[in-house]
Amino acid sequence: MTYVDHIVEVKEQETNVLAELQTLFPSSSKTTLRRMLQAGRVIVDGEIVHSAKCNLTIGQTLEVVSRERAPPPPAKTTAGGRKIDVVYEDDDILVLDKPAGLLTVATDKMESDTLHSRAQ
Repeated sequence: MTYVDHIVEVKEQETNVLAELQTLFPSSSKTTLRRMLQAGRVIVDGEIVHSAKCNLTIGQTLEVVSRERAPPPPAKTTAGGRKIDVVYEDDDILVLDKPAGLLTVATDKMESDTLHSRAQ
């Protein structure tokens, strides 16, 4: 199912992005709405937001773009390009020497360079 573009101005009360999306798309699950956020299809006052808990105040504009207009996913980058060394490996255990500062998995801030993303 492809959503058409939606533009809404917050008028009545302060809310958050997920609550506003639930109002716009009442038949969609929270999982579907969160995927819209992750895909960069939700824009508040001209800026892409990824957080479902992002607060909206009266007068702000929320836009939901169609899949066709959604921005392309960010390119995978490597911090410093340092390779990950395998220290030990057997059938049950894998020990890696990862660079300091490289996250193991992504957080809600949508980091694209993680140990997990490099392994895929």
